[in-house]
Amino acid sequence: EKITSPKKVYIGDVGIKNLILKHVTYFSPQFLVIRGDENYRFGYEGISPITLVEYLFIYIGLYYLFKEKQKFRYFLLILLLFAPLAGSLTWTGFSITRTLPLIVISSIISAYGFFGLVKEIKNSKVFLFIMLPCLFGYGILMFYSWDFYFNHYPKRALTIRAFECGNKEMAEYVKKNYSSTDKFYITQKNGQPYIFLLFYLNYPPEKYQQIAKLSAQDRFGFGQVEGFDKFIFSVSSSNIQTRQNTL
Repeated sequence: EKITSPKKVYIGDVGIKNLILKHVTYFSPQFLVIRGDENYRFGYEGISPITLVEYLFIYIGLYYLFKEKQKFRYFLLILLLFAPLAGSLTWTGFSITRTLPLIVISSIISAYGFFGLVKEIKNSKVFLFIMLPCLFGYGILMFYSWDFYFNHYPKRALTIRAFECGNKEMAEYVKKNYSSTDKFYITQKNGQPYIFLLFYLNYPPEKYQQIAKLSAQDRFGFGQVEGFDKFIFSVSSSNIQTRQNTL
């Protein structure tokens, strides 16, 4: 069927524009150096996929690849340009897990740029003035990133919520109080707790499939589990039936 509606054509144009813009943004320092993944489960400002030094050497690496006419230069360039495609085609935010090949290819090109520069200026008087600051800066940035990752990132409240911590303890509490409680109201603010309840309570799949209450699909084609058994996955003043044996 031919697309003749101006509205449809406009939507298509906007989609292509957004795709290109998102794809190009994956190569920006905002993603590669500063922020990384927008999901706090996989990234946080302060945990950079690569350092600023490596980012600068990507461009130096591309320069030497084509200056020295390496036979694999076009292959590496194509890999670099197409590496973020899986992330660009999704409607979600910027994802490091979908674009891991970009980090690998960037590191290879960056390393080539570093050794290309070393080879060219190793006998020059400016060698120490260029290489020492680069190595020192790289060491400082790596230390900061790894220190933040191991010692600070796991303690952030946003990270703890993103990893959905506490669901195991909640399920154990539910198990102890199941027989004495009529309703359990559980928020979905930090994820989908029904998955953890099914797992930790060893809930029979055949029973769950018959009684699960599912919401209508949203515009992305996803639905939500609104409740099953005694569990209601919504906490608001409008839906809670206040009674003594309600949690």
